[in-house]
Amino acid sequence: MEKFAKAFFSMRSMAVALFIFLIAIGLATFLEAQFDTETAKILVYNSLSFTLLLVYLCVCLIANIFKYNMLKREKIAVLMFHLSFIVMIIGAGVTRYFSFEGLMIIKEGTAVNYIYSSDPYLTVKVNDGKMQYSADHQKYMSEITNNYFSESFEFPNHKEPIAIEYVSYEKDMVDSLVTNDSIQESSLEIVTEGMKSNFLVENGFLSLGDVALSYEKKDAMPGIQVWKEGAKLKMQSKLPMSFLAMSDMQKAARNGDSADTLFQEIPTDSIVSLQLATLYRVQDQQFVLKSIQKHTKMMRVHDVMHDYATDYLTVRIIDGKESREVSLPRRVIPFETVFELNGLVYEMGFGSKRIDLPFSVKCHDFQLERYPGSNTPSSFASELSILDDVNNYERRKRLSMNHVIDYQGYRFFQSSYEPDESGTHLSVNHDWWGTNISYLGYLMMGIGMILSLFSSTGRFRELNGLIRKSHEKQSKIISILLVLILFTSFSQNLQAADSTRSDVGHHDHNHDGHDHDIPNSAPERDVTLELNFSVMTAEHSDELAGLLVQDYQGRFIPLHTFCDKLLRKISRQNTYKEFNAIQTVMSMHRFQTYWMNQKMVYVSTKGGIRTKLGMTDSRTSFRNLLNDENQFKFANEYNEAHRKPEGNRNEFDKQVLKLGERFQLLVGVYSMAWDLIRSLPIEGDPQNRWSPILDINTNPVGVSVAVQYLTELDKAFDTGDYKNANKKLNALKEYQRKLAKDVIPEVSTVEMEIRYNKMNVFANVQYYYLGLGFLILLIFFFKVFVRPGARIENVFKRVTQVVSLLLACAFLYHGYGIYMRMMITGYAPWSNGYEAVVFIAWIALLTGLIFARKNTAILAGAAILAFFMIFVTEMNLMDPDISPMQPVLKSYWLMIHVAIITGSYAPLGLSCILGVLTMFLYIFRGKKNGKFVGLNISELTYVSEMTMTIGLFMLTIGTFLGGIWANESWGRYWGWDSKETWALVAVLTYAIILHLRYIPALKDKFTFNVVALWGYSSVLFTFFGVNFYLTGLHSYANGEAMGGLPDWLITFTLILYFTTEFAALRNQIYIAKGQRISLGYFKRKLAILLGLLMLVCIMMIYLKVSDAMYVALGGLKIAALFIGTAAIQYGISYLVGGKGPTKSELK
Repeated sequence: MEKFAKAFFSMRSMAVALFIFLIAIGLATFLEAQFDTETAKILVYNSLSFTLLLVYLCVCLIANIFKYNMLKREKIAVLMFHLSFIVMIIGAGVTRYFSFEGLMIIKEGTAVNYIYSSDPYLTVKVNDGKMQYSADHQKYMSEITNNYFSESFEFPNHKEPIAIEYVSYEKDMVDSLVTNDSIQESSLEIVTEGMKSNFLVENGFLSLGDVALSYEKKDAMPGIQVWKEGAKLKMQSKLPMSFLAMSDMQKAARNGDSADTLFQEIPTDSIVSLQLATLYRVQDQQFVLKSIQKHTKMMRVHDVMHDYATDYLTVRIIDGKESREVSLPRRVIPFETVFELNGLVYEMGFGSKRIDLPFSVKCHDFQLERYPGSNTPSSFASELSILDDVNNYERRKRLSMNHVIDYQGYRFFQSSYEPDESGTHLSVNHDWWGTNISYLGYLMMGIGMILSLFSSTGRFRELNGLIRKSHEKQSKIISILLVLILFTSFSQNLQAADSTRSDVGHHDHNHDGHDHDIPNSAPERDVTLELNFSVMTAEHSDELAGLLVQDYQGRFIPLHTFCDKLLRKISRQNTYKEFNAIQTVMSMHRFQTYWMNQKMVYVSTKGGIRTKLGMTDSRTSFRNLLNDENQFKFANEYNEAHRKPEGNRNEFDKQVLKLGERFQLLVGVYSMAWDLIRSLPIEGDPQNRWSPILDINTNPVGVSVAVQYLTELDKAFDTGDYKNANKKLNALKEYQRKLAKDVIPEVSTVEMEIRYNKMNVFANVQYYYLGLGFLILLIFFFKVFVRPGARIENVFKRVTQVVSLLLACAFLYHGYGIYMRMMITGYAPWSNGYEAVVFIAWIALLTGLIFARKNTAILAGAAILAFFMIFVTEMNLMDPDISPMQPVLKSYWLMIHVAIITGSYAPLGLSCILGVLTMFLYIFRGKKNGKFVGLNISELTYVSEMTMTIGLFMLTIGTFLGGIWANESWGRYWGWDSKETWALVAVLTYAIILHLRYIPALKDKFTFNVVALWGYSSVLFTFFGVNFYLTGLHSYANGEAMGGLPDWLITFTLILYFTTEFAALRNQIYIAKGQRISLGYFKRKLAILLGLLMLVCIMMIYLKVSDAMYVALGGLKIAALFIGTAAIQYGISYLVGGKGPTKSELK
């Protein structure tokens, strides 16, 4: 039993349990993206197995406290870590089983004392006129799980018990008119006010104002009844009606007569025929029977793209021998379906249930602010009062985003508002104990991290000591090498030595054949171009750059930003031939006929669109996108692609959507009013909207100012004199500042944005990082494998110092770009995906500079990592545009949480890069250089562990600070959102990696470097994968969904995998010292890899993340890759090591 307990609670078992846990929650995010949150809750988060797994991990943590004697003073940091996780798991349990949350809707001027639960309930009310039974049952539903349930109860004075059984659950259903020859029913097409067609089905009704028009309805409603009688339609009305044939109306119109006098009255309750093409009037409404649709019926169909799709739970009520099936629509606001069965009246509903509060909340006023000129909310708030009659408490408070109200354990958050802005929506959470217990765990973890970094017995100090010892060993080896080199040099011929020394540093540079002429003229222009259009001078475009434009998100941007962004979106470049963006875009507006025929619309190689357009290069003209009717050639395909869910779009769909967006932009450019250039403030507009520069209907005064400038600009095209044009341009700028001085940015901010655009800091600095980092890396490898003499060593040292200084300058240049973006936006420059990646690259180089003294390869790795980060931003995967901030992000938490959690990606990425570098060191390590290379491997491994530790601490703190921000913003500190879940996956991944040293079979340096390399994939998926493949609440989720992995990513992953495997083989060959590698090594490695693969596949099939056959085939392919690689490795080791015994066999 003792052996079993030791094995069951061992570090190895706990690592496996943690791996299962992180795989489970990672797969749950795919379930949520593919289906919904409830599916993930049913199969993972709320499942019994998940709860037991958490309990097991908690028990393991407690067991390890005693196993590793953590109660000692010197282990207080490790103890705090373990206790913090135990406390957090307890807090999560309290939240899971004892808390609740919901939605409170309050109209202005009213008070409410209840909320609607966020969890779904099946509510049942039964009465016989004298007595009543009521109950509610929490029911999570999913399309892919077994939802069956059966609830029974006894009603007083009723003979039989009543049972409610599950029948079916249908998600995202809409009522749609279906036509099929097998359908016997028919429907009537009724045209009402505004020429709107409505389809009236059998046993249905249509509201005509306050009048109900029913068709073949069993329980006919008061109003107008229509039914079939043979081949005719009959009608009876309880209200006075009149009618007029459409032919008589048209005849009267032709004769100039009034049709009102021609209407004929229909007596009340009389039965008449309902005629086609006849206008009927009842009260103030009128309608026409347009057609009779045979073989049609209104049915519920699945439509995930429909805005008003509804979920339906169908149950069967069994009362003795009688039964009835009822479909219950899911509603946020409770909605009861009323029916009668066996003498009892039932009221049943599915969805949110009402939860009464012990006090009331009154809304005095709801306030909404928008960004100027747009419908995008800038902020919203509610003026509320808490009314508690029991405790004689009444207090008025203001509630807004990131500013909550607490009362009696309830926390209120501003979440949304009524569509007509007549009231407020509050998120309400009741979880005082669970939240504060979890916060205590966060605090304990923070204390543990601080203690572990600065403790004299901590791992961080230990790693510093190991690096110091490694440096001392390297110094000894270098000293021995220098002695050998000196001894050899003295034995050589002195004259030869002198000759050799005279050649050192000498460089003969032959200039013959080099052309150093500097061009003294601009490239020759195309004469044909100049005859068809004109462009302004570059000098005048600089003057025009500061003219402000209001974009469609409400932000005021300089024309330079507008033109640069527009041309990039259309052409994927910010110049056209020798012209800059302003010259090009303004000329496109003025000389539309010419530019419509120029090939400047970018078309991707993907999707086959180039072939359909008959293109031979990467760009086509606007004219080539038009069909014979001057419409977009791919209009039908564009609309069809829009109707598809993002995950179901193929490559053609994605590219036709992008091409359609470029087409729409060009339509705006070529419009008569210049619709895209909204540069004229509308005086007195409450939303501070600006009108297009030539929209004379909206803003005639502003247009007159703009026309004066454009007139002078046309003259300048002919004369080349821009003085008058500059004067009128300044007048236009003054007009903007006069009418909109309170909302537009300062002149200095506008100039900074133009400078930011022109400098293009991030695109330029990436090449400095790549070149300088690669140079340091070459020097590092040369020093490791060639081991040059003292003189060359000294040269390399000086070169490295200079390059490091240049990298520090590039770092400051990079930082200046971040500073400019911050000053332009007015908020922390990491509020979207693009800014965050740029910030991560900057922190990566900062980390490299800090640790550069440990080993020069660290700075090289940091520079290369920074290059790759910025390179990703230039791949059009992320939008670099500056956009207005979402209201929820307007918080000091943005500065703290996002900075820490994104900053953590840099040291973790550096650990990954160091893992790659050590793979190459393992590959090229041999007998001669083994000791020296081994010392460098050790140094890089120690630094990798240090940076990983720092990154893990930052990631953990950032993740839990994000939970605190979430609790301050929308009411829960943890909601299993995809981003926060994958952040936890990354935390657990690195926690497992750092604990591998406690598992004897996995504590070697090679294993650590391998998992450091591949562990970063969890971070990459947290940042990129969640945005492009999953769904989430975070602002970084601005990428388009991808249907599969891109080919380049698969190729890169395979290259990295084979590099790792080759390094593993070389490492084993080195360890074997010329002997054949044991077959047992390959068996153990395959057992681990295939075991983990099988575990992941089983979990994917069990959780129904994907089709079982698809998972099995994918698993077999990966297994074949593992087995094939191992077989090749064994074959190579057999050839290299011979047929002799292995090292272990010799022992």
